[in-house]
Amino acid sequence: MPAGLPCALCLGGSAELLCPPCSGDLPRLAGGCRQCGLPVPGNFCASCALSPPPWQRLSAPFSFDYPIDRLVHAFKYHGRVFWAGFLAREMARCVIEKGVPLPDLLIPIPVHPVRLYERGFNQSGELARRIGRRLRIPVLADGLCRIDPRPPMVGLSARQRDRIIRGAFRVTATGLAGLYVAIVDDILTTGATAGEAARVLRRAGVEKLEVWVAARTPGWHGP
Repeated sequence: MPAGLPCALCLGGSAELLCPPCSGDLPRLAGGCRQCGLPVPGNFCASCALSPPPWQRLSAPFSFDYPIDRLVHAFKYHGRVFWAGFLAREMARCVIEKGVPLPDLLIPIPVHPVRLYERGFNQSGELARRIGRRLRIPVLADGLCRIDPRPPMVGLSARQRDRIIRGAFRVTATGLAGLYVAIVDDILTTGATAGEAARVLRRAGVEKLEVWVAARTPGWHGP
C-alpha cells in the first residue's frame, strides 16, 4: 500500500482517507425498497406499497451502523468537516449506480439559525454542495428555511418525531413548479424530517422528489 496519511479509522498507512480494508468493511446498503431502503426482495416493501412516503426514491449508500454512526457523529457534532467529502462522494456514487435521471435541483435540509451558529455549518448543506459539484447539479441552499427551533429528536418514536417536525419548514424559493428535486440530508431515521420537507415542497409545485442521505437507520420499515 502506498505510504500516506494514516487511515482515519484503523490508523494504518493509506493513500486515501480510508484504507481499502476499512472502506470494504463499511456497512453498505445494497438493493432493497426503492422508497425507504429496507432490504427486501423486489422494489417495494409492504409498508411503502400500502402507505408510500411523499417521495419517489431514497438513495443511501450506508446503513447507520458502526463505524458510519461514529463517522457521521464526528462530522455533525465535532466539526470533522473533512468527512463531508467522503460521504458526498459515496452518495454521488450510489446515485450514479442506480442509473436513473438526475434531478434539476438539490435542496438541503436546513438548520435553524441558532443551531447554525452553535455548529458553525449545516451538515446537509455541506453534503449537497459537494454532491452538486460532483454531479453538476445546481444546489438551492436556501430553498427551505426552518421556521423555529425544535427540540432534539434523538430517541423519540416515529409518531413523536412527526408531531415535533410538523410545520417546521417554509419554502423560500420560487419557480419550483414542475421541477424534479432531491432533498439532501445526513441521516434518515424515521423519515419524519424528509417527509415534512417533501410535503412543503410538493405544495410549492415540485413535481418529483427524491431523498438522498448518507445513511439510513436500520429497522425503519417505511412510514
